[in-house]
Amino acid sequence: MQYPSYNTLRQTILPLLILIAVHAKCSDIDDALALKQEAMDVIRKNMAASNPSPAIDAAIQQLEKAKVLLETAKSTDPQRVAVIQTDVSAALSCARRFSSTQQPAQRSNNNAPVSHTDSPVVTSQPIERANSTTSDADNIKQEAADLQQQGKYVEARARLQQYLALLEGNSANKDEIEIASVVEKLRDCSCAAGEFSIAESYARRVATETERRLGANNPLLGLDLNVLAKTYFAMSKYALAETVYKRVVSIFEKSLGADSLDLAECVDRLGKVYQCLNKWPQAESNFNRALAIRQRVLKEGDPDISISWINLAALYLDQGKYSDAESQASRSVETLERAYGSNAPVLKDPLAVLAYLHGRQGKRDEAEQLWNRALSISKAAYGPDHPDTATIIRGLGNLYLSEGKTAAAEKLYLEALQINERKRGKSHIDVAAILSNLGLVAEKQKDYKRAEDYFKRSLEMYQELLGAEHASVARLRTNLGELYVIENRVSEGEQLLLQAIPLYEKLLGQTQEQLAYPLSCLAWAYYQDKKYLQADPLYQRAISITEKSLGPHAPALVWYLRRSADNLKMLRRNPEAETLEGRARDIEAEYRKPDAEH
Repeated sequence: MQYPSYNTLRQTILPLLILIAVHAKCSDIDDALALKQEAMDVIRKNMAASNPSPAIDAAIQQLEKAKVLLETAKSTDPQRVAVIQTDVSAALSCARRFSSTQQPAQRSNNNAPVSHTDSPVVTSQPIERANSTTSDADNIKQEAADLQQQGKYVEARARLQQYLALLEGNSANKDEIEIASVVEKLRDCSCAAGEFSIAESYARRVATETERRLGANNPLLGLDLNVLAKTYFAMSKYALAETVYKRVVSIFEKSLGADSLDLAECVDRLGKVYQCLNKWPQAESNFNRALAIRQRVLKEGDPDISISWINLAALYLDQGKYSDAESQASRSVETLERAYGSNAPVLKDPLAVLAYLHGRQGKRDEAEQLWNRALSISKAAYGPDHPDTATIIRGLGNLYLSEGKTAAAEKLYLEALQINERKRGKSHIDVAAILSNLGLVAEKQKDYKRAEDYFKRSLEMYQELLGAEHASVARLRTNLGELYVIENRVSEGEQLLLQAIPLYEKLLGQTQEQLAYPLSCLAWAYYQDKKYLQADPLYQRAISITEKSLGPHAPALVWYLRRSADNLKMLRRNPEAETLEGRARDIEAEYRKPDAEH
């Protein structure tokens, strides 16, 4: 009986076993590492064997053990374990597919060649290294593994680069299998460290090599392309991410089937790309498709279904559908707390959605508690210097800014900016968002020159990364337009606001809450220009949109009500103005302070 060669097994199974150790950062990390090493040893023994053992079946058993191990570790860090489970699941699908498609004649005839559509057999010979270099290389490799286990990814990457140089320098006996393994580790260490520009080159190299060895439709190529797409997404290269994710979806549909959880994850990620591009119908379609897959495959009440609810909540939040967002986020939190407890890392995102919503509704104490809870979870899970932690820090800064705590907000924004610039570079969507926030702080501090500089830098970055037709571009034009009106550069302000509002309407529709603010800013510009009749319907529309989105007592209404009242007085409609002023006082009394959030 002839079994697949080492090269074939490595091409189909080993990358996923390696990823177990690369990605796992949980209480069972030692067991995960031991499992990986055991599997690698089993496969390596077949390199020099004249009659290879049935290693394909052994590899399947190893992956089954990995599933049990990861299920045990799930409560420690559900998000990271879920990533590893996706890899293991895809590897099992590939391995079983490989095993089941061997023809009976091939499996029973020692002399018959073994072939596979995506995995051509390459006879492997034992690889020998010079004894003088083996010890140094092995020591560096072990140091890298220890550093990875400790979460010191930058230091681990440096050791791996040394090890790779030694391997590639041995031109007489290059170990191509080990080189490919090291490049995969370099890719994953760079991603874990948030060094995505470095990770991109390794990710492309891994995907290119996998396609060369396995062909264009192998599910393991899909996994490698998935990492490349994630890297593009982290770098705000959304067009490239979209192209690669579409290819991964196609590969998984063909190789894993329509009800694969791996397919659901990839469809979700494509939906997030569309969300960032403001292609909301496509995003919602993808999120709902992923939800339908999970509901078909998983049992009712399975916490993994909440992944889809969280994604939908974030999408509805972007669209200003606050009631729908709160419903999905609350459902997620309840399900995840029941499954994993109150401090699970996976709670971070739905808690952030709820925190933002409570802030918009004027429930500031509850909002601050939720932001701080999400921040504590993120720091414990990912560390204080991680981009995910920076996102929560910025959210808390937004709350403080809405309360007029500009010094506290600025401190948090600068902290988040430093993290993002250090981890993601100075041209990234999150950097652009924080620059905009700093512009709002400077505006409140009446430092208009600095505010204009922040707004312009943010606007240019958004346009470069996302294109001219994006809601973030419209928001920055609004902020800059309002600033010009404050500085009495009314005509310049009007021009920018007249560009922003049609873009908002095109992207969001006529009634979304985000549209209220630019409408009120244009109305205020008209008021400053003594165009009271033109200002009036804009104020009324802003008030109506906000009431429908946030309710009749939302703090965000105060600013609109007061400015509309001032405008009505200029039109000699004093009774209407007094009514609006009374409403504003009642809301202020209820919430103590008006909401000044932009």
